[in-house]
Amino acid sequence: MSKTTTIKTAKKTDPDALKVTGAPGRSHSQTFAELVVQPHVGSGLTIKAFSGIADLDVTDAVAEVKKVCAQAVGGDLSCAESMLQAQMLALDAIFHQLASRAVKADYMRNLEGYLRLALKAQAQARATAEALSALKNPAPFIRQQNNVAVGGPQQVVNGAMPPRAGEVQAAQNELLEDRDVVTLDPRAPSAAGRADPQLEALGVKHRPAHG
Repeated sequence: MSKTTTIKTAKKTDPDALKVTGAPGRSHSQTFAELVVQPHVGSGLTIKAFSGIADLDVTDAVAEVKKVCAQAVGGDLSCAESMLQAQMLALDAIFHQLASRAVKADYMRNLEGYLRLALKAQAQARATAEALSALKNPAPFIRQQNNVAVGGPQQVVNGAMPPRAGEVQAAQNELLEDRDVVTLDPRAPSAAGRADPQLEALGVKHRPAHG
């Protein structure tokens, strides 16, 4: 009598099922609640849904997205630069494809529709190129200082403080008093000069006769 040998095969896991290991003392609901708010989890699920690869395990996709996000947080933006470059080329290919279809269109309505979509793809390609340029050459950051007091905003002056209005007026008066003019009183007699000798009161014999 022959002996039958049974070979156990490994159970194939479902690639669409996200494998989660719960922490001790945490319920399944709490564990999944912590996962759904993580950006790499949603991104991994979206990549799995739109990738079109049946054998892609969603758990592996989530783990890979988490690794790339950690690199970006650490300052390594090489993945973002590669993504923008690839998307720009894809959008440019879409533009050329739609433009070629517009040329072959038999009706004006189809021609306008293809050209409108082609120009949209062109605009998106240009915006992607600008985003890539800004990522590789960031603009300098200029910090502005805002000083706000209780009574409103104040102006900060680097150096000596300007004099007040009353101090300026007093200084001008002192400068005027230091000149040859003794006083600014218009009723006071002026000093005699070479062009303006001192005038004395006329005597009786020099006064004109009346009548």
